Amino acid sequence: MVRNTLEMKIENVDKEVAEAFGIKVTDIRKRNRRREFSDARQMAWMLLSDNGYSIMELSRAYRRNHSAVCKGIRRIKGLVEVHRKIDALYREIKEKLCC
Repeated sequence: MVRNTLEMKIENVDKEVAEAFGIKVTDIRKRNRRREFSDARQMAWMLLSDNGYSIMELSRAYRRNHSAVCKGIRRIKGLVEVHRKIDALYREIKEKLCC
């Protein structure tokens, strides 16, 4: 699998997303459906997916069903399009990870 030259590691993405959302890194991996945790988890999935990780890689890494990962990515993409705050978080995290 070919990824960007600045390969995003899952641990780095989790750390940056957790920091941006004001939660712990372990909260992203929890099976908790609280909004702040699920939004953060889905943001991490989207960032990794945008960087070339497959749905299957993400589902294995996060111990989730592949359909849950697909739905989560679709959901957070929709939020990024309509909510300025979520869009700003996405851009901020992506900039930190890429530069």
